Amino acid sequence: MEEMKRQVAGMSPDAINSAMNMMKNANPEDIKRQMKNQPMPSNTDEMKQHMNAFEQHTTSQNQYKYNASLKLKTEGNAFFSAGKHAEAREKYTLAKKNLSGLSSLEARKLHRTCMLNEAACCLGLEQWEDAAKLTSFIIINAQSDTKNPLSTQQGVKVFYRRARAFFMLGEKAQAYQDLLNAHNLDPNDEAVNRALAGAKGELDEEDREKPIESDVNKLETSGSAGKKKEEPKEEPKELTPEEQAAAEKRKKKNAK
Repeated sequence: MEEMKRQVAGMSPDAINSAMNMMKNANPEDIKRQMKNQPMPSNTDEMKQHMNAFEQHTTSQNQYKYNASLKLKTEGNAFFSAGKHAEAREKYTLAKKNLSGLSSLEARKLHRTCMLNEAACCLGLEQWEDAAKLTSFIIINAQSDTKNPLSTQQGVKVFYRRARAFFMLGEKAQAYQDLLNAHNLDPNDEAVNRALAGAKGELDEEDREKPIESDVNKLETSGSAGKKKEEPKEEPKELTPEEQAAAEKRKKKNAK
């Protein structure tokens, strides 16, 4: 440890930054294996060579994992097109596993695509809860990953697919809200418009008249850059006892 401290102290700022970037982009398991298999360099020049070699190895490994995931996604797409949703989901799941630990933008984009496709498989398999969880994760992730915004097409798909899952789970008001979100992103999508009209007809009169806040305002889609954001809406007021009783009645009705 003391030898390592001495070597780091003798390194230039550029060399230190390079080492930090390398460690940040590397898989922790790869780092452990590399440190276990190779002794600590005895001088600064050897350490630089060691870092360069390790960086090349990490880059190569990451690219291999990315290419393998891309191939798995393509295989999953073929299964999905053939109506083999279980086989397709397995391919998308393996692709996501390969991408674990990769932080590049292209890897994050591919991971999201696989997750969105997996949600479609879950709908085909009638795995409603899994579909709702996957699509919800995508929406939450898109809110935090500002460098990887949802495209308009992705936004429509994720809200439409989550709406289908929520509807089958009896969450009709939430399904209607998600369809409204999808419609706001693309008002001309015929499938969304048909589903939106159907979902509205399924709502109780009281729910149908309530203004529904759109989650689209929380997402920065790649097609929404430069658009003026709407003012935040007021928090919903506390329900009266009569309103609470009506809500419980609707909840029991949906659970049947």
